[in-house]
Amino acid sequence: MRTYILLATAVAIAGAVVPASSAYATPDGATIAARPLFEVALTMYDGDRLIAAPRMHVVAGEQGRVVIEPGDGSHYRLAFAVTETAPDVLNFASTLDVRSATATHGANLRVSPRLRLSVGETGQIVVGDEGEGMAPFRADITIRPVVG
Repeated sequence: MRTYILLATAVAIAGAVVPASSAYATPDGATIAARPLFEVALTMYDGDRLIAAPRMHVVAGEQGRVVIEPGDGSHYRLAFAVTETAPDVLNFASTLDVRSATATHGANLRVSPRLRLSVGETGQIVVGDEGEGMAPFRADITIRPVVG
């Protein structure tokens, strides 16, 4: 049995998602600018085996999360946040927890990789062992702004 849990935070006001470039009013009448919204596309591999390819929208600075537990004793957990550091330059800060017979000899591996990407550029996280019968875990990450 495979378990897929995809969690992402989106700005919602009265049931409607606020476009990335808009503002909204609080109950007391104050106006708050919405933070940028990003589409994060992930392609995750354990060695050469595709595990998942989720796409999700996350608000800048809020945490997104992918949890994959295939039921064979392995797990793949990625928590991340995206922030914009300059026009068209994004930081992807993450915590990755992997347990896999292929990539980690069945042991837990926890790392906190950070990537600095241009908008639309694909970055890559690679962790684990290589060698006879072993292949690392890999996540390809592409981030684009969501426009209203």
